Formats: sequence, C-alpha cells, structure tokens
Amino acid sequence: MQSNLSILRRYCEEQLNTSHSHALYIGLLVGMIALSDLGMFSVADGVIYALAVTVLFPSMAPYFLVAICSFQDAAGLSMFWWYAGTVLFGLIVISSWSANKGIQALMASRVALPVMAALIVIVYAASISMLQIFLHGHPQSESRPPLIVGGLMAWMMFAGVAATFELFRDDRFADRLRWLVLVLVANGLLVAFSKAIFGLEVFASASGLEQVREATQLIKPSSLGLPRLIGTYLTPNGFALCYGLLMLLLLTAKTRVSDAYTIGYALLGGVLALITFSKAMAVFFAVSILILIAQSRYAKYALFVIGTCGLIIVVYLGAGVEWQVLAEAFRVPTGGAGGLGYRSEAWKLVMQTFTIPDWLFGTGLAYWPILFEQNLGYSLSDPHTYLLSIPGTYGLLGVMFYVLMGLRLAGVVKNESGAKAALAFILLILFFVKDIASIPYLIGNTPLTLLIWMLIAGTLISMRDEQAACDQQP
Repeated sequence: MQSNLSILRRYCEEQLNTSHSHALYIGLLVGMIALSDLGMFSVADGVIYALAVTVLFPSMAPYFLVAICSFQDAAGLSMFWWYAGTVLFGLIVISSWSANKGIQALMASRVALPVMAALIVIVYAASISMLQIFLHGHPQSESRPPLIVGGLMAWMMFAGVAATFELFRDDRFADRLRWLVLVLVANGLLVAFSKAIFGLEVFASASGLEQVREATQLIKPSSLGLPRLIGTYLTPNGFALCYGLLMLLLLTAKTRVSDAYTIGYALLGGVLALITFSKAMAVFFAVSILILIAQSRYAKYALFVIGTCGLIIVVYLGAGVEWQVLAEAFRVPTGGAGGLGYRSEAWKLVMQTFTIPDWLFGTGLAYWPILFEQNLGYSLSDPHTYLLSIPGTYGLLGVMFYVLMGLRLAGVVKNESGAKAALAFILLILFFVKDIASIPYLIGNTPLTLLIWMLIAGTLISMRDEQAACDQQP
C-alpha cells in the first residue's frame, strides 16, 4: 500500500504537469528566489525552501539546482549554502539520474570520454597534492584541503552532467528552462541595481558583505562614477559569467539560433559588461554574439539590429564620456603588461619560479595561494590564466585534457549546425580565449563549473539520445 507521502507527491507532480501548470511552476521558483534574496529567517532560507518543495515536487530538483548556482551570496543563501545547496541538490539529481539508468546513458554518449578524462585529471592532481605534503615538496594551503577540493571538482562535474540528462527527460524542459532563466536574470539585475542605489548591504549576508567591503574596486567608484556591480555574486566577473552561462543554457533546448534569442543575449551581455566593467567578459560577449549571428536564420537582420543598438550606445558614450575615462573604468592596459595589475605580477612570478618538473607533473590543487601570499603579499586561487594554471596545477596530463576538450568541441562545430554548433564554438572561446586572463572554470570546485558541465553535456548529447536510452529501459 502506497504511503500518504507517495500519493501526495504523485498528485503534486500531476498538477505540475497539467496544461495550466506554468503559474504553479513560476510560483515555486519565485518563492525560492524571494526567500534567498530576503533571508527572513536564516542564511539558508532558499535551500531549505527548495528542499521542502522538492519533497512534494521531485521533478523541480534540477531546476532548483540551477537556481542555487545563481546565488553566490544573498541574505537567505550565503556562500556556504551556495556550496552546500549545490552538493545537496547534486545528490538528489545524481540519485534520480542513476535510478533512471543514467550511467548507461552516459557511457553511451559523446560526453563519456571528457567526463572520464576530467575525473582522471582530478584524481591525479589530488594525489600530487598529497604527495607534495608527504614528501615536503611544494606546501599546500590548509584552506584548500586537496581531498575536499578534488571531491568538489568531481561532484560539480557529475552533478552538471546528471542535471542535463534529467532535464532532457522532462517533456516540458524547454519552456521551464526558459522561464527559469528569465526569472533568474530579472532577479539578478534587480539585485544588482538595488545594491547600486541602496547600498551593498541590500540582499547580502553578513559574511558576504564583509568580503565585499574588503575589495576596494567594489566600494570605490570607477572613473565613470559608478562602482562595479556584483548582483547575486561576490565579484563582478563571477556575476557576469554566471548569467552569461544561464543564457547559454537556453541553447541546449534549441535546434537553431533564433533572432529573438540572439538579440536578447546581446542586450543582456551588453548590460552585464557595462555594469560590471569586466573587459574579459566584454570581449567574450562580443565574440559570442558574432557566433550567434552567424548561426541565425536571418543573420543580416540580427546584425543590423544589434549593430544599430551598439551604434546608439557608442554615440551616447562618446558624447558624454572621454574614451580614456571609459578605458580606465574597464581597466584596459595602457602601459604594456604592467597595465594588467596583479595578473602581470603573478604571471611573472610563476614564470620565474616554476621548474620543468613543475610544468610536467604539476604542483597540486593548493599550492597557488601559498606561492602568491609568500612572494607577493596577497593570496590568489590561481594565476588567472589557463596557460599557466592548467600545466602548473595538473602538469602535462591537464594539458592533454584541454586538448581533448578542444578537439571534441571542434568536432561538434565541424559536424553539427544551428544551436549545437554555436554553443560548442562559444565554449571554445570561453575556454581558450576568455580564460587567457581569467580563472579557468572547466576544472573547478565552484557551482560555475557545474553550469559549464551542463553546457558541455548539452552540447555533446541530445534529447533524442536520452529519450532513446529511456525507451530501452526494461
């Protein structure tokens, strides 16, 4: 005899899948987001609410997982719960995925090889860290225990892949993902502008506010008189990257790139670049917009509309702002490599101190903070460029993994068309162009890595593959 909970859960799921279920779905999402923003009871309100709703609506789990990834810090979803929430919901999603023959579907898909290769690299790097500690080689930071960091890396990757498979099993995936991204983007911009108007303490946790106040670039106004906005994140670059990835998730539910999507992506990318003053993200958005235009059915029309909007912005800025002031706001280097600030110092130090064995075998997952703290007086999680970070952390094995990912994505660009080709090309730009001067998140331990692996899985597998795998289940 079925339990009362099972009966109630089945009834709730039936209501969520009726023809008039949009209001219920959106209401459940808005409730989670509102509690995360406001934090009326604790810094875990958003996660607790999402867990409670998932008990009755299990199919909401992957959507809540994505929503949690969009909150690095909020009054009701602090940074700790950003991690804890993704781990908990990752467990729920992976459990459901495994129960639905997920491992078999994974091994039969094109994403299997990259996942296995990434896992090998992660295990290797964690082993190198432990070996460094045991042999008293390069010291490893106590704040980044290698086994925990490595475990988070593997978890974020598997959770992202599992979430994509689970979403593809949902017949209403495309509509629900569209509403999810729309609500999250609207909330992110609302929070960003609210903090600009009313102060950084708005919608922020106490611990997050303390971290933000230690970053002078977030307190001190730029040359344009505005601080860099951070929205639901603790850094401008993280904010812009997260919401750019959310927009790209929509491509996993598309077969072609529509003009409406291209224009919407261009507008959001332009806004994010302008309010965060992130030059790396500005370049990334510009290049990815061109890729989307090339895949649009009416490319000339889309290019005309976006070009017109861009011209209006340029004229507006040019009329009231000196270009030198604008360049200063985006921290564009004007004095050679030295104009890159702490990055140039970090890169110079790494090039001077690393030996050939360091590049060949890597130094482990937790050496970078100690290296920079001891020699530069400040701590960095890595050198902020994959050209140094990947071989310096993972050695030659990490380089081979990056080459593998590049070849796999290049194959999609060559053999596919429409949305998949565009997404694969954009991921190549993200990994090999944008990350020249940024933290590489392809192998990382934060929820941003989870979103990236959702995009990778969405690029390399298709809903038809997942449905076929489901049809083969006994």
